[in-house]
Amino acid sequence: MDYPHRHLPGTIRRLNAITHTSHSEIVEVVDQNNRIIDRVPRALMRERNLIHRAAYIFVFSPLGSLCVQQRSADKDIFASYWDLAAGGIPNVGECYADAALRELGEELGIYRQTLTPHGEFYYGDAQCKVWGSIYSLIWDGDIIPQAAEISAWRYISVEDLPGFLSREAITPTTRKAYMSLLDMA
Repeated sequence: MDYPHRHLPGTIRRLNAITHTSHSEIVEVVDQNNRIIDRVPRALMRERNLIHRAAYIFVFSPLGSLCVQQRSADKDIFASYWDLAAGGIPNVGECYADAALRELGEELGIYRQTLTPHGEFYYGDAQCKVWGSIYSLIWDGDIIPQAAEISAWRYISVEDLPGFLSREAITPTTRKAYMSLLDMA
């Protein structure tokens, strides 16, 4: 399948991304057992800190370095924090695996890849409650970050990762996903 939006000028892609993540976007709310119980606007989910779903995709280089991305200052939560994984909230009716593939393409320009699933985890705090599904990919191709969502990115070696985690603002959701990935290995 061809993804024609990949070839659109950057401005159009950024406008599409902003529309896609608008506060009026409808998201599925789940209960503590990860069962869908409602559909609400994204802004209401954030305002009430309702439990939702998200897919997390860890992108590793063939040498084992982890691709990290700094969130744009316009994100609705954890703005300008570093993400340890690409990912996002599934569309209504979309399964985790399909959301992971879509988000990987939208955020990093990586399309039509086979992802390795690693399981699910729950994270909850005063700002965010989420059931996450973890995937990984070894990638040696180009990274084309979506400017509307990512302000910077880089690969961090395994040796440099502990220092990076201790000195940078990391999203707590991707930190939890990473720790869960390590526990599952």
